[in-house]
Amino acid sequence: MRRAFDEAGLRDVNKEEVATLMVHETPDHYWQFMTEIAAPVVAGAREG
Repeated sequence: MRRAFDEAGLRDVNKEEVATLMVHETPDHYWQFMTEIAAPVVAGAREG
């Protein structure tokens, strides 16, 4: 990621690990969540 940020002209970028707990009512709810966020994440990464 750092290289992508550098190539995009971003400076003073810090990397920090953040732990979290994702709780979903069912495996289907988890899958729906992942499916909904995947496209915007990929699109954002490609814009860089």
